[in-house]
Amino acid sequence: MFKILSSILIILFIAGNVLAVNWGFVGAGARSSGMGGAFIAVADDATAIFWNPAGLTHLRREEISLVSRLENGTWNVPADEQELSTPESTSSLSLNFASFAYPIKLGNRNFVLATGVTNILDFAYNWRSTNNVNNPGEKLTFIENNSGKVYQMFVGAAIDVLPDIAFGTTFNWHFGDVFYKGIEYNSASVISQKQNTQASFSAGASSTFGVFIDLSSKLHFGSVVKIRLKDVENNFEIESLYNPTYYSYTNQNFKFGGTSNLSFPATYGAGISWTPSDVLTFDIDYDLIKWSNYKTNGATPKHLNGIEKFIDITQWHFGLEFLLSKNFLNDYPMPIRLGAYTDPNPQQSENKKFTNTTFFTFGFGIPLESGQLDFSLEYGRRDYFGIGKYYENIVRGISSLIFRL
Repeated sequence: MFKILSSILIILFIAGNVLAVNWGFVGAGARSSGMGGAFIAVADDATAIFWNPAGLTHLRREEISLVSRLENGTWNVPADEQELSTPESTSSLSLNFASFAYPIKLGNRNFVLATGVTNILDFAYNWRSTNNVNNPGEKLTFIENNSGKVYQMFVGAAIDVLPDIAFGTTFNWHFGDVFYKGIEYNSASVISQKQNTQASFSAGASSTFGVFIDLSSKLHFGSVVKIRLKDVENNFEIESLYNPTYYSYTNQNFKFGGTSNLSFPATYGAGISWTPSDVLTFDIDYDLIKWSNYKTNGATPKHLNGIEKFIDITQWHFGLEFLLSKNFLNDYPMPIRLGAYTDPNPQQSENKKFTNTTFFTFGFGIPLESGQLDFSLEYGRRDYFGIGKYYENIVRGISSLIFRL
């Protein structure tokens, strides 16, 4: 059974399937999270450098943003298929995002410089699962400890090219390290196998271009394009050791490493925000990620039957924000937020089925004298391969602080 896990991990860390996420476009901040990630045509705080750099021109004072994220996942596997050894639960806590924006007045134009860093992938998971193997009296327990993160750093600038039109751009690069330790215990709680994996990511670079247009005083449009400039380089090393007391195939012990280059796809996003009154805002975003262009070492990943593993995906984001007259701490208006978004996985199975997830979000903010404190909660059910048998319940709690200097 542990050989199955070993194969899965090799896929995760070498083939790059674990990287089948929207690198650098997952969003940042509890305010945007509470609005379902519909933020491209809002982008009016220091997190704009991540969503739409053109939105930085809304800033009139220096701003610092800090974002933390807590995520928990609970898996469901049919009782008759527990040999798949799916983890019972996962959890992680991370400093998700930090940025600094500095506006400068150039004549009658607003020019803003910004920099920041975000945690694109967080591998800080501790998994434990116990499964029956071969007969009900025999059990194998798997304990897996993961650590490490992959980051994106960026520098950018934005300027009002016309009174109602702003343009912004960022340069982004990716780096990070991942570590994995897995131990299999047999029914007598004796170690049967150990596996260690480590991988480092570097050299990846991309650039983001954004535009923000005030169509009217109540209607706004935003658009973002992210293109790859340089492949991400993945250096890995894997070691697996069997206990000869319980496994006869000790000659299958192995230790090897290598390097792979991961070519990530371009991303296109557009959004519209509508503010019918001073207290209400509606937002809709649409994203297209060209995962069909994803390559590993210059080749498009395919299944044995020739079906491509990755397909293009689209994401929809819907959100609203309503301002109460005041909050429970002071007399500032208190925002309440609701939203939803789709999050399909670009990796399809050999029968052309893929995993889809819909998240529902809720959030609120507490305005402060020199900033704002925001909180959000996201819930989603990830239905693997769309068959309703294997799914994961995901809960995320996000908090962020915007501090104006």
